[in-house]
Amino acid sequence: MSVHPAGLGDGTRVGDWRVLWRHELGAFGVVYLAVRVGQEAAGPYALKLARGRGDARFAREVELLGRVQHPNVPALRGHSQWYGFPYVVMDWVEGPALYRWARLCNPSVLEVTRLLAKVASALAAVHAVGGAHRDMKGDNVLVRMKDGEPMLTDFGAGAWEGAAPLTVNGPPGTPLYYSPERLRSHLNLLPPGSPSGAGAADDVYGLGVTAFRLLTDSYPFLELEEEQRTQERLGGRLPLAPQEVNPGVPAELGALVLRMLAARPEERPSADEVAQALEAMARGLERVAEKLLFTWETDDSNLGPGKRLHSRVEYERMLAQARIAEGQARVAAEIARIQARRAEQAQPPPPEQPAPVRERRRTMPRRRVALAVSVLGVLGAVVLGQALRFEREPSAPPAPENEVAQADAPETGGAPDAGTVGMGDAALASASPASPVDAAGQTGMAQRLPKDPLDGQKRPPCYPRWGEVQLNGGCWFSNVGMKPPCGPREYEWEGRCYLPVWAADRPPTSDQPGAP
Repeated sequence: MSVHPAGLGDGTRVGDWRVLWRHELGAFGVVYLAVRVGQEAAGPYALKLARGRGDARFAREVELLGRVQHPNVPALRGHSQWYGFPYVVMDWVEGPALYRWARLCNPSVLEVTRLLAKVASALAAVHAVGGAHRDMKGDNVLVRMKDGEPMLTDFGAGAWEGAAPLTVNGPPGTPLYYSPERLRSHLNLLPPGSPSGAGAADDVYGLGVTAFRLLTDSYPFLELEEEQRTQERLGGRLPLAPQEVNPGVPAELGALVLRMLAARPEERPSADEVAQALEAMARGLERVAEKLLFTWETDDSNLGPGKRLHSRVEYERMLAQARIAEGQARVAAEIARIQARRAEQAQPPPPEQPAPVRERRRTMPRRRVALAVSVLGVLGAVVLGQALRFEREPSAPPAPENEVAQADAPETGGAPDAGTVGMGDAALASASPASPVDAAGQTGMAQRLPKDPLDGQKRPPCYPRWGEVQLNGGCWFSNVGMKPPCGPREYEWEGRCYLPVWAADRPPTSDQPGAP
């Protein structure tokens, strides 16, 4: 039986966590909003599940997140495997990626300087524990909407001293952010066995490209053709200064960005030096009136370097705020639903009243005793046959409410990948061959509800307080809130997914009411 990481429905249980809904589908992983079972009110977390079994990137992410303790890096909350698919759970960050955030609010120069200082500080914390991010870019920086804090994410390409090799066909990451030394390795311009250049100095170069893109709305050398742009980068030439592209950028800030983009690794400052320099600039900017990074314009004809269309950005800002409010309300509703269901399950079922026993039972004729013994023998054979049939069937079917037991397989590492690993870079890489899902992330396992009860299925009466409903003469578990695509062994009926309730002679395959 195959399982489908990209097709988990609302309410699916993965280890100690319960999925609320799918947030993002990437080339190598899927990000779900999830809560911890039994602690739903503590708030949502990000559950990142691999699309391929034994994906070593997730062991990398667990290792680095476990080492780094920084307020601008999401905290590691748990990790394990689900049917061989590794997953990692970390703090949820509600907010857009860096470049979209800048488009939404057109921040002041002071805000941008403070934000870049915190990103550089987070990167310095990674380097301080002997690690390297190796995919430093704006798409891997999320800006938390509630307080404007930047969060450095996606450590799946990360490395540290002594880590097993992860790639075989060049360094991971995003080519637009490669340093010159790393670009040479990527283009196979170095002798075999040469270092890939994907270290701390390369991270600083990626931070420089991120800052350039944030300050100017453009990448370095983007005005040139691709071949000429590559030659300029390999030759170690510097792009235009950010203040030449956007006059709103202070000259001191632009000069620091060019230092991060230096051709030789030893000429670039460390991430800690960048953080300290930016913090000093921010203190200087506090003494003057705040200046917006880009000039607002209301006419398309006036748009040019350093200018943005005011009405469009305001519309996107309102849209983003509405979506955030809708998401927060949905989280609260899901948590309330889960708590109500758990409270209902905690109530014991009503005791069944035993049938009245007649006193003449003691004087039952021997003929009836023999008949009863033979009937019990036949029933015992049926029960044994059902049990043996169940044992021969594939294990680990989804349970009611899609509660799936955790597979405690050990983490694996050292498996090679084939290049770019960023979660948002689906255009740069295809899905892992080991992934059982299709491009749309659908399971394709849904079955129509049969017209008659299944062999061994429980018949009415059904118990609604246990989550049972009566359909087509049989009892079924209804996955509340679960809509197609349905999981394995689930049946679809009128836009919902159902699991059969088996009679007492079938071994239970789901959590019983009141179970944790």
